[in-house]
Parts: sequence; structure tokens; C-alpha cells
Amino acid sequence: MWRTDGKELKGEQFIARTVVEIERRSFIWDIKYLTSNQIFEQTTLQITLPSKKAVLSLCPLLKKGKESVEEVFTVHITSDDESIKYFTFHCDLLDSLGNKLDCGEDEFWLDPLKEGAIFKLPYTIKKLIEERAKYLPKDVLSLRCDIVISTGDTTDRIESYITGIDDNICDQNFEKCESGISPDLKGDLKSMHREGTLSDTQIRTSTETFPAHTQILGARSPVFRALFSTDMKERTKECVDITDFDGETVRRLLLYMYTDTLEEDLQCQSACQLYAAADKYAVLSLKNKCSSFLQGIFSVTSACDILSLADMYQDEELKSSVQEYILLNPEDIFSSEEWQLLMKSNPRLALETMYLGYKGYYEE
Repeated sequence: MWRTDGKELKGEQFIARTVVEIERRSFIWDIKYLTSNQIFEQTTLQITLPSKKAVLSLCPLLKKGKESVEEVFTVHITSDDESIKYFTFHCDLLDSLGNKLDCGEDEFWLDPLKEGAIFKLPYTIKKLIEERAKYLPKDVLSLRCDIVISTGDTTDRIESYITGIDDNICDQNFEKCESGISPDLKGDLKSMHREGTLSDTQIRTSTETFPAHTQILGARSPVFRALFSTDMKERTKECVDITDFDGETVRRLLLYMYTDTLEEDLQCQSACQLYAAADKYAVLSLKNKCSSFLQGIFSVTSACDILSLADMYQDEELKSSVQEYILLNPEDIFSSEEWQLLMKSNPRLALETMYLGYKGYYEE
């Protein structure tokens, strides 16, 4: 800073702060269970903030068919409000006694909200129905929802200032602090996992058994947190059986949960399996990393498997990317053995992808 009157400027320290304004909203969302049809009511809840700047829509995402009961209860969140820059959603399930059962928290940015963001409760529809007395009192699923929205508005102000600061202090450089897990902590957690030090449970697959720590798994996964909650603690304390993923996939999943690290030898098939495991146990950061990894290894032989995965888990970003790759390499892909298998196993998806190419050709 310089004075305009030519007088000497004494060293001054100003403390300023930029505050990002947010809006909060808490509410109870009651979703009826229709006993006659054995389905949850498909209703859309419109949420308007006090400022009326932002509007959100919440709706249960329910599939049809008997297999749907094996799926976790999912909330579909949408908004086309351009003012929303960032959004967090926290949810608790209220049981028959009014106790809050933590279902986790997630964060979303504007673009995913436009396409439709997904929030998964750590409970399958089957479990909710089987334990209706606890989870569906009076045939109603009650969710306590807390949302925080930032519209990007900020306020800037100088908090305080100090005069007479030594010039040497003004010239000092301050080291940057890097975020993330320190190498020492990561190494200690990896050793703790590998050696089973102080472990209090086991994760068992058909081929391997891994020592684990309920506190770490619960902190990293809302699904594991629910498994180790008070009402299920005795049943799962000694061992958790995982039958739908192989030992190698579970080993990679646990390693990430302890160290936030993906192994370098990941391949397409192992990445797809790890993606599926991350989705089931709601380890969202791992799911995103697997998605980014898969987007970097598109090839003639891998594209169809990745497309099937993205379609199955409704990952629109991954699906759009791999479809774009396929349509940029139509001769190689459409003549491949993998594509022939896809047309037999999922003709709808194959037709949808080819139609995008047909549509794009004529739009040009």
C-alpha cells in the first residue's frame, strides 16, 4: 500500500476475511409404504430455501421387480437452479422409538445436480420391509434431512489491523501446508491393517479372511457404520461375511479405506470389481477414483465392459465418456467380439449407443 500525500507509510498488518454465505434447512421427510402394493410411494418433495434463491427436488429412486428389494434405498436429488454452487445432504433414519440412525452425508456441485445426484441409505429395501416394526412405524419411512446450500455469494471485510509491524515480518515467506494423509500416518495405518494390530472384527470372503477395525471401517463407510451400530453389534462383532466379491477385491477395498491409496497394478477387470464394491459400501471417494481410472484406459477390448458397468450403476459421466470413445472408434468397436457379446447380453444399451452415433451423424 502507498500513501498519496508523500508521507512515509509505516508497516501495518491487515487481517481480512471472505465469508461464503450459506443457507441451511432441516426437515422431516415422511415416505409412505403402500402395504397393498408392497412398494414405497413415489412422491417428489420440493425444497425452497428461506431466501427463495434455490429450489431442490427430492424423490425416492425405486426400481420395479422382485430384485429391487435387494437394492439400497436411494434418494434422487435434482435442481436446475443455476444459483446453487455447492450442496451437502445429511440424512438420519428415525426409528419407531424416535432414535436417529445416521445414514451418512454427501456433497454435490451444480453439474451433478442438473443431471440428478444420487444419495444411498445404508439399508436395503428388503431390510426396511422385514423390520417394518422398527423402521416403518405406521407404514411410514421417516428421514430427518439436513441440507446446506451455497449460492456462491460472499462478503468481504477487514477484521482488524495492527500498526507498527517490523518490516522484516512483512518480507517473510510462509511455507504452504499440504493437505492429505501424512506418509507416516499412512504407513502406520497400513501396518495396522496388514498385521491386524488391535483388530476387533474380521472381514471374511470365500477365499480369505482379513483382520479389521470397526472404528476405521465405520468412519469410512456408512454401510459398515450401520453394520456395527448398537442393534447389530453382537451379530457382526466377530466376523462380517462378504460373499459377492472375491478376496482380491476386498483386499483392495480395505487397503483404500485404511490408507486412501489405490494400488498401481489396477487393471480394467479389477477396477470394475472395485468400483462395484465401493458403490455397495458407499465409499464414494474410491468410486470416483475408480471411475477416473477407467476413463483413462478405454480400449477396444475394455470399452464394452466399462459401458455395461456405467449403465448398471447409472454413472452418467462415465457412461457418456465411454460412449463418446466408442463412437470415435466405430469400425474397431462394432466389429469386435466384445461388442457382439454386448448386443446379445444388453441389446438396449447397444442400440442406445449406436443411436447416439446415428443421431450425431445427421445433426452434423
